[in-house]
Amino acid sequence: MASRKQKLPTDHHFVPQFILRNFMDGNGELHAYDRRSPPRGVFSTPPAKVFFEKNLYTAIKEDGTRNVDLETGFRPLEHAASILIRTIIDAARQGVVHRLSLDDRNLLDAFLYFQWKRVPDSINRVVSRSDLKAFGIARLKEFEETTRPLTEDEKEKFEDPATWERIMKNARRDTIARGSTAIMQVLSGLVFNVVHIRNPKKAFIVGSHPVSKLHPAGEAQLNGARTELWLPVASDVAIAFTGSGKSQHVALWDGDQIRKVNQATAWGSSLIASRSPLLTRSLITHVGSRMHLVGLQSSGRGSIPSEFG
Repeated sequence: MASRKQKLPTDHHFVPQFILRNFMDGNGELHAYDRRSPPRGVFSTPPAKVFFEKNLYTAIKEDGTRNVDLETGFRPLEHAASILIRTIIDAARQGVVHRLSLDDRNLLDAFLYFQWKRVPDSINRVVSRSDLKAFGIARLKEFEETTRPLTEDEKEKFEDPATWERIMKNARRDTIARGSTAIMQVLSGLVFNVVHIRNPKKAFIVGSHPVSKLHPAGEAQLNGARTELWLPVASDVAIAFTGSGKSQHVALWDGDQIRKVNQATAWGSSLIASRSPLLTRSLITHVGSRMHLVGLQSSGRGSIPSEFG
């Protein structure tokens, strides 16, 4: 008997579930809010049901064949990162910074980079659907002017909305797949820090744009002396890269400081979640309010009182 054909993965989590599980409540659920469906309000959900998009990383050929190599390619990165980040969290809760080897640091840089680049909230700002289609139409017109007229079959194909849907989806996927050596080099030069919330009544949130870039107004350089990149990895632990200083462990009790980090996460995200429905509900007005200002090479004005000396 012929073996059953392996089913391709379709639910592509852009925030890995190993991260989401670190934000669950005692019942194994997240308390989430999605600005794209406000009437739903704050809702409870298991991690598997949020922070994913159908076929986000799938390439589709003209014959309909689907390629999920990018989705499966992220798995080794996520597996290795899950082990390293668990070690970082455990050390942070003991009041110390895990000493990173060169391989550890390269892995952490790659994970942070793709947690910024691979999420829909980021990619949609770089490559909007309307811009993609306008660009494609312009290229077709240029082709006809400089090369030859389109055949009737080609015209029929490009009049089909399904063709443009496939082209735009593949373009988004290809943009995600391309890395930036220049940005990775900058990340490698930043200072690694860990932040641990010691106040049991306070917590970080996780967002659909999980990395926040914080800096004083007018100082948006990625490697600026006062730039901070924040990636909460658990309700009580965040990784923070700074442009200057020495690697350190920071214990946070200040509710205002924690609040500002959570607001920064919410500003750039269309979806947020936390261990507490009250915490999530308190940030609803901030969700997605500055999405147009978030970028890896430059960002909007968002500054917080720095905890890093």
